[in-house]
Order: sequence, then structure tokens, then C-alpha cells
Amino acid sequence: MESVAPLLDALKEADWPLFRECHDAWYRIAGEEQGSRQFLVQDPDGYPLRFAQDLGKRNAIPAVDRVLESEKGSAEFIVIDHVERPTPN
Repeated sequence: MESVAPLLDALKEADWPLFRECHDAWYRIAGEEQGSRQFLVQDPDGYPLRFAQDLGKRNAIPAVDRVLESEKGSAEFIVIDHVERPTPN
């Protein structure tokens, strides 16, 4: 789909509720990330429908994994830092 905007406008005009608001999602595939602008609605029978607009690819930023250790030396939890980037237009 080239753009989800016209479909979102039509759903809003028809007062059809979104099951999940429109958002940008990036999925890591090998050394790249594939992006999509997507939202979900339910059809009249309750089945979810996902509509997505391709945002293209970008180089993946490696996540920084840090293990925080307690005084006893065992790992308590893992923190994964996420780097936010502006999405392409």
C-alpha cells in the first residue's frame, strides 16, 4: 500500500474504530531494518485486519546489552538500550 492515510481518513469519516492506532514499526532482518506504518481494525465478524505502508529499509543500529550484577555476582536483569531515530518521510 502506497499510503495508509486515505484509508485512515475513510475509516474516521465512517466512525469505524481502530483496534490498534496507526504507528511506525521497524523489524530487524539481518543487518537491516524494514519499516512499516501500520494499524489494525476489526471486520464486522471481529477478525483483525492489518493495513501497512512500506517505509523502506535502513541500516540497523546494534542494541547495547548491559547485564547488571548484584553484590553476589549473579545477573539480576538485562537492560537493552533502544536508540530512537527519526523515521524517513
